[in-house]
Amino acid sequence: MNTNPKLTRLITRLACYLALTLMWLAPLTGLTRPAHASGPYTVNVAYDGPDSNLSDGICYDGVSGCPLRAAIQQASYDGVATTITFDSSLAGIQLYLSNTYGSLIINSSNINIDGYTGPGNYPPLVNGSNLTGAKNVFEIQGNSNTLQNLVVRDGPANGIRIYDPSGSGYGSYNTLDYLIVYGNANNGIAVEGDAGGGGYGNTIAHSLIGGANWLQTTCPGDGNGWEGIAVANGAD
Repeated sequence: MNTNPKLTRLITRLACYLALTLMWLAPLTGLTRPAHASGPYTVNVAYDGPDSNLSDGICYDGVSGCPLRAAIQQASYDGVATTITFDSSLAGIQLYLSNTYGSLIINSSNINIDGYTGPGNYPPLVNGSNLTGAKNVFEIQGNSNTLQNLVVRDGPANGIRIYDPSGSGYGSYNTLDYLIVYGNANNGIAVEGDAGGGGYGNTIAHSLIGGANWLQTTCPGDGNGWEGIAVANGAD
């Protein structure tokens, strides 16, 4: 069969261009959002606010930065091990929680929140004085979380409560380390078990409970309203 050489070359050239175009477009047409490897997240604003979009894997409140609450929400949503730290500019700041948003709730596992901002710096202070009712400053409802190098004060209930609201055996193997916990209306730290076996194997270490600073040897007016540490409901 006779063919036109010019037509053959044109068809071959168009096929080549088409193949190259498809090769370049393939990564775009097949683009899917990868599984997000959580964090680490850095708190960089000294006010309270929620995350604006949990599905984007970014700690951002939609205003100007990453508040502590937004970082905790994003890390809990991600559901994988991660670390939350503080920018060095937040050394010694007071973060007042909003009563509208309530307690800071860690309802996932393997989240390390560390307020260390550098040698000699006073840790960030999380203040619950704006909360009302039975709201705790922190609630830890998962397993193997760490809270360290923070000041937790003036909550209307407990400063920190470790428990499992579902009674499914969570609230275990968490670590509270290098904390200052004082001025809370109920307990400084409450660890509670449940019928599902929660509240097991938690560690509280290197912490000052009932005083405002490391040099204080008595607690004039700075103690917690009930116990410094309360272990109840079958927790060990």
